[in-house]
Order: sequence, then structure tokens, then C-alpha cells
Amino acid sequence: GLVLYTGPGGSGKTTTLASLIEEINKKRSAHIVTIEDPIEFAFASKSSLVCQREIGTHTLSYAAALKSALKQKADVVLIGELRDQETAEAALRIAESGSLVLSTLSTTDSMQTVERFVNLFPVERHRQINVRLAANLKAAVSQVLIARADGKGLVAAREIMIVNPAIEGAIRDGKASQIYGAIEAGAALGMVNMDKAILRLVRAKQVTFQAALEKSHHPESLQAAMAALK
Repeated sequence: GLVLYTGPGGSGKTTTLASLIEEINKKRSAHIVTIEDPIEFAFASKSSLVCQREIGTHTLSYAAALKSALKQKADVVLIGELRDQETAEAALRIAESGSLVLSTLSTTDSMQTVERFVNLFPVERHRQINVRLAANLKAAVSQVLIARADGKGLVAAREIMIVNPAIEGAIRDGKASQIYGAIEAGAALGMVNMDKAILRLVRAKQVTFQAALEKSHHPESLQAAMAALK
């Protein structure tokens, strides 16, 4: 399946993804292939065998590296970023072959993530891509960094979407706008939208309300939620 980590530039999504790869490397006996431009984190093989490929150094292009990864039948494939139709198509094919594919997009929430992925393809293919993405996407995590209230660095707020039947149906039918409500309804599965994630940080006094408002997708709703807590 396919798992996407997203966020604006400088949001720490690459670092989060590297932590996940290292966790798999420690705990699973797997063949992991990373395809990056450039390599940002070097991994030493532990329980897993890790093969890292840098575009321009170990391979000519993303296309060549992804074709090789598909042939190798790696258990886990990390694609640095889904930049174009070619890499998105390869990600789907590798996911359809049974591998776990991890990658990133520069989007700020799950609805944007689905729309951006589909829009990497020409309009005439959108219906087909919706069906394939619905069948293969397992989760999307969107991340932003917010200044800590104590001034000591940054803390991450994460929207978590786990693809359940409702979300799968919304993606398949090209109704990405329904994803927000489905995440709200999926709290028992561990799902949380970005504003709720930010609100938790405010309530825990990890970030200030003003800093939270600056990162919120729906500042009016966040203000109303804060007022209800008083």
C-alpha cells in the first residue's frame, strides 16, 4: 500500500519519514529501498537490508530507480517526493505489487493531498487514478511545525487520515471534499484533523493561541473551540 507524509517546506516531514524507516530497519526483517534527490539521512542496515539510491549518483533518474525497485520486489520503498506523473504512476504500481511505498507531497491536509496526487495526472485519467488511489492509499499524515510557548524550539501538529471504507469511497468517487468529515467521524480509529491536533497543543500549553491561529486551516473554528473551553 501507499502512505503519504505531507506538509509545507521545512515542516519536518522528511525527518519524520526517516524516523519511520529507521524503526522498520530496527524491528523488521525487510528489504528497504530508498530513492532520493539527494540522500538526506544515511541508514546502516540492522534487522533490515537498506539500499539507498541517490538520483545522479547511483541512478540516472527517478524513473530508472523506480523501475529497478519494482523488479527487486522490495518490501518497503521510500520515494523522496512525488514530483510528477511519472513518479506518482510508479508509486501506484509498486504499491499494487504488494510493497509498502512511503513518500511525501508539499500539501497541508489530507484533502489537498488526494487532490494533488490525482492532479499530477491528465484530466482524462482522473477517474482511473481515483479508483487506483482509493484501493492502495492506506494513510496520509500532514504535518506543520509550531513555535513552542516556552520559546524552546518547535513542536509538530499532525493531521492523521487512515483510509477506512468511507474515505476509500470518497477518493474513489472523486469527492475529496468529504474527507474532512470522514476524519472527524473516524476519531475512534486514531484519526484527527489538523485543527483538532493544533487545539490539543494549545490545551496542553505547548503552543500559544496566537501561534496556533497562524497555522490553523480554519481559524474561526479554532477560536470558537477555544471559547467553548473557557
